[in-house]
Amino acid sequence: MIDVHCHLEHMENPSDVVNEAKERGMRAIFTSVADPKNLADMLILQRKHRGFLFLCAGFHPEHVKDYSDAGIGKYITMIRNAAPDIAAIGEVGLEYRGDYDAIQQQEVFKRFIDLAMELKKPLVIHCRDAWNDVPKILAEKKVQRVIFHCYSGTESLSEFILTHPAWYLSFATNACYTKKHPRLMHGVPLSRMLLETDAPWLDPERPPGVEQKLTNRPWKIVHTAEVVANIKNIDKEEALSQTAENALHVFGIM
Repeated sequence: MIDVHCHLEHMENPSDVVNEAKERGMRAIFTSVADPKNLADMLILQRKHRGFLFLCAGFHPEHVKDYSDAGIGKYITMIRNAAPDIAAIGEVGLEYRGDYDAIQQQEVFKRFIDLAMELKKPLVIHCRDAWNDVPKILAEKKVQRVIFHCYSGTESLSEFILTHPAWYLSFATNACYTKKHPRLMHGVPLSRMLLETDAPWLDPERPPGVEQKLTNRPWKIVHTAEVVANIKNIDKEEALSQTAENALHVFGIM
């Protein structure tokens, strides 16, 4: 059982969360830093739980306006220096919602794509309302290993993604309470599917109509595995096992 995407820095007592995940029999957790200010603390935590906790270092597009080119460059140098402890670059990508500068976002996105290719790391993608540009840029840059975090594209886009052998679609725990995500799962082979929580958000145990709180945790991917099992007509354990193997493969962990 592997959660390929969560944000431990937004949980209370993240070390306790990691220890509980171990006690619950999880194989691994991947936590994603999306703001430079959190990298140092998460590196300390990752090194404490080496071999179980894997760190992805990225830059959320909503932060583009908060950092100068020099600040982003300094952050990229930090990632480069910590490369042996970094499992992937991400989440990075585009978000065309609210007050945004598409050109600036794309320039920063390409810097992190180049970093991933330089370090030979997979790329974890954030995409919101930018599904025309993100796959186009990835294809133009010829990125080999890609994880589409919290995938919410279209069936036709899924087909395009699946033409790239090492591009994977990661489904989050929101698949437990939406109609769109289970529909998307139908067209994705289990061999190209990953499971994530995006915790502490998207709690699948949240009662209907209750306001979203930061209560999701990595082990709750089991609920998404149940959705996958129903769609693929397999048991939950097979869904968890195969998606875990997929994660180890795309992240290059043996």
